[in-house]
Amino acid sequence: MIAKMKSNQSIGATLGYNLKEDSQIIAVNNLVGDHIQDYEKQMRATQELFEGRAKNLTAHVIISPSIEDGQRLKLDHWKDIANAYLKKTSLETYESIVFLHEDREHKHLHIVSNRIDSEGKIYRNGNELAMSQRIGNEIAQEFGLMQAREIMLKNKRLGEKNKEQEILGSVERIKNELKLAAKAALGNKNLFDTDKYFNSLRNSGYKVKEHLNKDSGQLRGYGIEKDGTFYNASDFGKEFTLSSLSQSRSTLRKELNNKDVKKKTAIEIKEPDILKKSNNQSYGR
Repeated sequence: MIAKMKSNQSIGATLGYNLKEDSQIIAVNNLVGDHIQDYEKQMRATQELFEGRAKNLTAHVIISPSIEDGQRLKLDHWKDIANAYLKKTSLETYESIVFLHEDREHKHLHIVSNRIDSEGKIYRNGNELAMSQRIGNEIAQEFGLMQAREIMLKNKRLGEKNKEQEILGSVERIKNELKLAAKAALGNKNLFDTDKYFNSLRNSGYKVKEHLNKDSGQLRGYGIEKDGTFYNASDFGKEFTLSSLSQSRSTLRKELNNKDVKKKTAIEIKEPDILKKSNNQSYGR
């Protein structure tokens, strides 16, 4: 569970932010009334008791369990988590409103607390960001929830997996575009039209780099670049190398139309020469 505390200047803006669609007030602390306007009026009056120089008199806390933990928590669990946080941070004597946000898959709590008490004294508790996360981890242990480090590691792995899937999808898309360009380059003669193939790729937004023999100047291969990423033809399979594309028209047409042409598996595509190039771009239990 990830817990963060920050200080805001405007009580009205902070409450307004939390009054969004699919959010609900699940608890109030040291406040009376039936409407949010009643609570805001009382919190403003309390803040007027403060005679110091500080301006950020509203504490805004965000408590985020993992997606899986959040989906299985009942309303009473959310209330218990909020009460435990307020008690452990010594905010239980201050005016507070607890919101449950359900506007997206990741359910989470927002707690808006007054930093001024009934005697006009301001709430201070050292390094509040570090304190907040430490207490969040304590509560996660007590409730059997994932701790912050576990969530961050899981999110990192998920991000890496999504990036890998993005790369794999990009590779398959490029392979299909190479096939279309190759089919367009099958001229009337019995040979593959390399110039037409390269021009077709350029018209599709690719930069084509021709690999020439240093001594003879003869074309021996090619690579393509798009969106800052460079690939050699062999990265997409042997069928896209010049030697394969230059075979007889009938054989090439049969190969390009063959639905059983062997595709690289996810493991094979995760070769360093593709993933490394892509990654180097600027890009509850």
